[in-house]
Amino acid sequence: MRFKNLLTLLVALVLAAVVAWLGNTWIERRINPSSEAAVEQVNVVVAATDIPFNTPIVAAQLRLETRPRNQVPETHITSLDDLIGQRLREPAYTGEIIVTKRLMDDTAGSMLANSLTPGKRAMTLRIDEISGHAGFLLPGSHVDIISLRSGQKAQTVLKNIKVIAVGQNLSVEGNNVKAATVTLEVDPRQAETLAEISEAGSVRLVLRQRDDDSNLEPDQPEPVTPVAAERPLVYPVIIIRGMESQTVTVTEPGAYKAAQAQNPEAPR
Repeated sequence: MRFKNLLTLLVALVLAAVVAWLGNTWIERRINPSSEAAVEQVNVVVAATDIPFNTPIVAAQLRLETRPRNQVPETHITSLDDLIGQRLREPAYTGEIIVTKRLMDDTAGSMLANSLTPGKRAMTLRIDEISGHAGFLLPGSHVDIISLRSGQKAQTVLKNIKVIAVGQNLSVEGNNVKAATVTLEVDPRQAETLAEISEAGSVRLVLRQRDDDSNLEPDQPEPVTPVAAERPLVYPVIIIRGMESQTVTVTEPGAYKAAQAQNPEAPR
């Protein structure tokens, strides 16, 4: 009986020691990461300041940090030299990890060309505060275009045209943009129309609601049914020349006067 108690006590002590060892190991790993965990740390390039899009990146805008591998995108960049002089497709903000898909492909042309819908063209027009809505026209807006020619009635020639740039701004930064030019996305035929009306007179841009895809025509007045002309009077006229007489039928206004002029002695 005494032996069984001793054996039970011994087993309890061993289990207590194992539990204490496991607990101590877990606490040490939480406080001091093991060498295995340190291997999972990788170098990443992050934005040291806000970086605007489509501008060459300089070293002062970047910094190198260490992050856990499971918190880093697969397309992260590990060297500052890989980013110096590159351009971004969209702005990056302080502390943001720079990834390769954010870089602009210089071989594909400028940012403006990359933003065009396939089959479309970019055409730039000069505008003033009236036609440009005093700064309320922004990239991404949609407009109708009205042609104004001297001596002619104003006419809407293009509808639902996308604005892709205002001045040199290709994106909306939250503030109204005042510029002297606006760049529109048009197809080749619309570009020809726009060139013609801008050379022949001035244009006005009419701002549309963002989700308005309608192309309703303005109400047209009801067609006026022409009133039938009154039927001309038909009557005979006797023309006498000496001993001879001739009867003619008058069907047109002035025909009787012509007949009377030929023979003043004809009856009235």
